[in-house]
Amino acid sequence: MREYFFLLLIVVAVAVSGCTVTTEGNNTVPDVPYRTYSDSEISFRYPANWTSENLTVASPNSIAAVADPSGVDEAGNLETLVIIQSIPLPSGRTLKDVYDETYRAFSGEPGYRLISERTLTVDGVTAYENIHTINVDGVAKQERATWLEKNGKIYVILCGTTPERFESEKRNFDLITYSFQVK
Repeated sequence: MREYFFLLLIVVAVAVSGCTVTTEGNNTVPDVPYRTYSDSEISFRYPANWTSENLTVASPNSIAAVADPSGVDEAGNLETLVIIQSIPLPSGRTLKDVYDETYRAFSGEPGYRLISERTLTVDGVTAYENIHTINVDGVAKQERATWLEKNGKIYVILCGTTPERFESEKRNFDLITYSFQVK
């Protein structure tokens, strides 16, 4: 009886705390204030205090970008940025083939270090996640790249920031990644 009371107490405490989340497949979209990015191809939520305006992104194949305008490094670059990239799935190849080939090539690059990989579900399809550190023009970055394929295209949700800020940005990265949808 005592254990049931303790369990009930935990359930009530969580309910009273006001913690709410939205579940997308096996992932949780954090309940934080957000804006919605939407074009003819994709949509996703991003933090309300971030921007998608006037961003110049030099990343190849980028179709969208959002950033936290409050963090800028010494060179004037945004520290926390999410870029959505898209390429056609090469004929006769699978998403996993292209993903594996890409990270095999990266593994030989100086400054690249794999932290973790996992398989998850994003927008109802299997996705592959790679968390790593890398040096970009001499600046250390920690990135979470989530790869998925829909409608014959590969989409990469590339979430990056400084290694020191990575954990504190996780909720923001989760919001974008787990709300991502291809139209």
